[in-house]
Amino acid sequence: VNATGGSILAPGGSSQTIGGVAISGAEVTVDGGEIVGGQAATQGGDAISESSVSIHSGSITGGQAGTSGGTGLEDCQVTMPGGTVTGGSAGTGGGVAINRGSLTLSGGTVTGGTGDTAGGQAVQHATVQLSGGEIQGGAGSMGGALAILGGSAGITGGTITGSLSRVTGLQMSNGEIDGNVLLAKGTASVTGGTITGTITFNGSTFLTVEGGTFESELALSLTTGAQAAVRGGSFRGSWRLADRSVVVVTGQGLAFSGKRLTGTLEDGTAIDIAVELGLGS
Repeated sequence: VNATGGSILAPGGSSQTIGGVAISGAEVTVDGGEIVGGQAATQGGDAISESSVSIHSGSITGGQAGTSGGTGLEDCQVTMPGGTVTGGSAGTGGGVAINRGSLTLSGGTVTGGTGDTAGGQAVQHATVQLSGGEIQGGAGSMGGALAILGGSAGITGGTITGSLSRVTGLQMSNGEIDGNVLLAKGTASVTGGTITGTITFNGSTFLTVEGGTFESELALSLTTGAQAAVRGGSFRGSWRLADRSVVVVTGQGLAFSGKRLTGTLEDGTAIDIAVELGLGS
């Protein structure tokens, strides 16, 4: 399927169950034009499965539905040097869903939709590589987060606008996350880039920080036996440690007094932050 101009539309109807465009087992190249989902009682979004998808310009857009109006990509390898993938509008969820496969984003925009419950993106058992472009949350009562369930994320550039949750194996060396980060399990490392929200994790995750800028008033929140090693980075706000959590800090002239950590980290960055210690930490 090659879309270099014009439109592929699925008009649907309010009485139909599915109103989106369905593509399976194909090579899909979008370099201009648009693929647009339709209107349906249940599922109004586009469904692409077992395909190789390359988006250079143009757009893939979800539809409108009573339950789910988002754009669904299953068992797909998606590369995006440009263009847009956009969720739809639905009663429950209107975001972009990727189930298995991979998303490699070097340009363009992936944008959530609008849902009464959730409007953001969901990536399940898939890998996300972000070197440019932007992933944006949607609108819903549960927020516009990007959720990566059982998948990993490598961020070397670009921007995630909104929270990043349930991610396994985060590796961040550049770029920006404009929101909170919830780590699920495994190992995670931050060596560069900017995070404006709070990183929260428990004992199933080990976090290494060797660089980067952390702008939140609460930069790190560790719970239930979480562990972290901090060797670098610039911290504006505080750390919170609770329930047997541990942070190992390496550097020079480090001192902990009056619930403040001061000194110089291993990368040469000065640190002067408040540390809140909960029970057992």
